Amino acid sequence: LAEVYLSMAGFPVKDSAKYKEAARLAGEVIEQAGFYNYVLLDDFANLWKIAYRHNSENIFGLFFSGENTNTCNPISTVRMSLSASDDLPTYGISSHYNPNFKFYIDFPFNYRKYNSIVTGAYRSIGYDTIGAFGTEVYFKYYDPIYNACDYIDGAVPLKWIDIDEALRNEFNPDEDRYYIYRIGSKVTLYLLRYAQTLLTYAEASARSGELDASCYEAVNMIRRRANKADIYSTSEFDLKTGLTTEQFLDSVVWERAWELFFEPDSRWFDIIRLDLRNKLQDYIYSIDVPTDVPDYDLTEDWYFYIIPKEDRWLNPNYAEDNN
Repeated sequence: LAEVYLSMAGFPVKDSAKYKEAARLAGEVIEQAGFYNYVLLDDFANLWKIAYRHNSENIFGLFFSGENTNTCNPISTVRMSLSASDDLPTYGISSHYNPNFKFYIDFPFNYRKYNSIVTGAYRSIGYDTIGAFGTEVYFKYYDPIYNACDYIDGAVPLKWIDIDEALRNEFNPDEDRYYIYRIGSKVTLYLLRYAQTLLTYAEASARSGELDASCYEAVNMIRRRANKADIYSTSEFDLKTGLTTEQFLDSVVWERAWELFFEPDSRWFDIIRLDLRNKLQDYIYSIDVPTDVPDYDLTEDWYFYIIPKEDRWLNPNYAEDNN
């Protein structure tokens, strides 16, 4: 409900009184986190490990089985394809989704970034052992700053993927090769996790004129974990105190973008409620794909989903043209 009120306070409803309600409700969840067993995981990377798929940060998550194609999570389908490069077999990670290059450059380089975006490829090396031939897979990193084309062609989200689990389980000893498909299909798809509640509380409180130490602490807990520091102790990664409300809000909105990167209830909905469509060109480089959105698409209708046809059929008062 706090998330609903946060959205209602923004575009297009713009009922600013809802910020206070969003802060109140998110604050109640935080105050009673111990009762409901909500807590941030100490290690950000564990959020997408199969061993931690049921955890105390998950408020609302979807669980899928990877045992067959009917129960896999198609959003997390990331394939490892075999190709030849530098005379070594290369297992390049491919996906339907690629983060913008500018987003990557602006993303603070820390532990969270390393566990959010794949920038490299897996190589396979053959070696002889006593009476047998073995294969070892290792990760070859590339620097996106110096290899922008590699990034644009190959960088993919690491969330929803448990690489260690996939590499360990998908090796075919009969053919001495790796066949890796549907990586991370058993990993939780988070629709809402406790980290988002903390950030919602901080933003809604600030926008309702109640910026205080608790708001800073809610954001700082996220920032500490992003840098693999102790979540509950002050650190060099904390926001500087004494920020203006606008400076704090800018910090928390970007923290949401980085923390919730590529999760379903994240950046898209922030773009809508903050009415950012006219600023989208500021968030990409010309080399990013797609490079732009035509002006005729950037109308207010761009923000909204089309009403499902079945719902239109049920509503006798809905009028539409023959198309």
